[in-house]
Amino acid sequence: MKPETKKLLKEIISASPEASGDVSAKTQQLLQGMEPSEKDAVIQELLADVRRKQKDINAIKDSPYLPDSIESLSFTGKVNREKVIENEYQKRIDEKHGTAHIFKETASDLAQIIHLDPDTIRLAATEALQNLFEHGSGRVAEIELKIDNINKENAYMEMSFKHHIPHNKFYSLKEANEKADAALLNFDNDRGRGEFMMRELMDERRFINGSEVNEKNQRTYYFKRILRKFTNIENKPKSEKILPEFRNFVDQLENYQVTVFLRIDYTTGKKSFVISSNEKDFDKISRLMEEKEYPFIRKSNYKSYIFSFWTVPEEISQKSMNDIIKEIESISTR
Repeated sequence: MKPETKKLLKEIISASPEASGDVSAKTQQLLQGMEPSEKDAVIQELLADVRRKQKDINAIKDSPYLPDSIESLSFTGKVNREKVIENEYQKRIDEKHGTAHIFKETASDLAQIIHLDPDTIRLAATEALQNLFEHGSGRVAEIELKIDNINKENAYMEMSFKHHIPHNKFYSLKEANEKADAALLNFDNDRGRGEFMMRELMDERRFINGSEVNEKNQRTYYFKRILRKFTNIENKPKSEKILPEFRNFVDQLENYQVTVFLRIDYTTGKKSFVISSNEKDFDKISRLMEEKEYPFIRKSNYKSYIFSFWTVPEEISQKSMNDIIKEIESISTR
């Protein structure tokens, strides 16, 4: 092969995907006027390059080792939402240079390890990210992508998207479903279409409207969307005594404190309190809840914590619930 042919061929092979027009012109220039034997050698080299790149693309999907060796894997990130809106939103940028791209690619890669359809996961992640950046609030957004492959017959992928919200702001699964239903009639509605796509693509959705104390000792409020996809939905556990969200939250606490979760079943409208505490504080909590007439449901142990479950009577006002939450949270500081 002539030196000038080798040089031009190298430029074509090493060109970036964005330079497709330039590559096409150079390829035509390369093949023009060649002898059949030399043209055939160039074409074989180009085909070999395509095969190499295809092998790189399919490396995770085709690996016989990753599904057996990886028990869990996660990818987390904090993103400056305001910078995304300022620099990227409604701008003509290269999609591969955008902030969302790294999360969508990673979601797709993780999905392939446990044999989930990468396109389904990527599409769900795309809708959740767009919702987070466009309709979220607060400067910082937190994103976590993870797979749980400990039980090979019940592996799943989880994606969570969290942003801070103003006090008393609340977004429920019921509202999301109403938007998704409305999208059936008006698919041009971006918000409704996104909720519809996430509902249809994923096996499970959970919403957390919560609060936490930041590094400045200030109470902040947040919304967290959790999406899950199972490799075999029939093997999904029918019920969980302690949801992973509760366990993860108390695991992240630097110092022990009583923690209160308000759990809402959006199908029935029933509410319950889930309270984490130690053994000593559990006795105090039990006396308080019985005194305030909150029926006891059950309790479960997790590490050194006790999670107790209490029914919230339908006639209880929001103010009464806020008051009891403050009383419960003060128990660990007494």
